[in-house]
Amino acid sequence: MGRYDLHRVDNALVLDVQSNIIPRVGTRLVIPLFEEGTVPRAMSRLHPVLDVGGRDYVLVTHLMAAMPISQLGPAIGSLDHLHDTIRAALDMIFLGF
Repeated sequence: MGRYDLHRVDNALVLDVQSNIIPRVGTRLVIPLFEEGTVPRAMSRLHPVLDVGGRDYVLVTHLMAAMPISQLGPAIGSLDHLHDTIRAALDMIFLGF
């Protein structure tokens, strides 16, 4: 389990954005992804569109939350190659730019 791992929870996708150096505290900070067109994108930097397996998903950064590790299950992929885009969304919500 690691930062930028993608998980399926029920029928939803979530992206783990928590640092790997944080000791096991029983939860991971995740951001949900929704298929493009199903949610409004208030700000493109805050809500980037990410290609996941050839389909476009919106990273809905303002809905991030802590989720129990037991609900995440195994990773189904990684979006580590999109680090800069994901980091920009996190900077936007935490720093405002």
